[in-house]
Amino acid sequence: MSQPGAPMPPPPQWSTLPASSTVSIPWSSLVTWGRILGFVLIFLGTIVAVAFASFPSNCLTTPVPSSCTSFASQWANAVMWGKILWVIGLFFIGGATGIRMNRRWGGKDMGNEDGAGAVQRGWANLAVIVLCILLMAAILFTINICPPIGGGGLTGFGGGTCPGA
Repeated sequence: MSQPGAPMPPPPQWSTLPASSTVSIPWSSLVTWGRILGFVLIFLGTIVAVAFASFPSNCLTTPVPSSCTSFASQWANAVMWGKILWVIGLFFIGGATGIRMNRRWGGKDMGNEDGAGAVQRGWANLAVIVLCILLMAAILFTINICPPIGGGGLTGFGGGTCPGA
């Protein structure tokens, strides 16, 4: 039996965590892995474009290249997938560099830097972002250009028809 005069314990209550237990986002690691992933995707895009947009060796050795009849579509697919991988890779590199710039210029420093070094790295990061944007624009402007293997009535940027159309 319980004691008649014993008070009941207080009910459990929610309490907030102390301020020291907050989890911070590892921005430096995100920047590093974003750049690594971007360069890997650019490398894979180049490999895809080079490997699959090259003439197979049997096209040059057999008298009737029957296996080369679908090379135009193979070339177009390889170039398309190479461009897609390049754009995604440039996005990761530019995004990671943007995070790095934002964390530095936003007042939350990612490392110990002196004034001149921070400004120089800031301009270098800005140059990387501008280069990524220019490369994406260059890839975008090559989308509507005539393919090298004839083209049934396709038109290029100048409004004229493609050669061999």
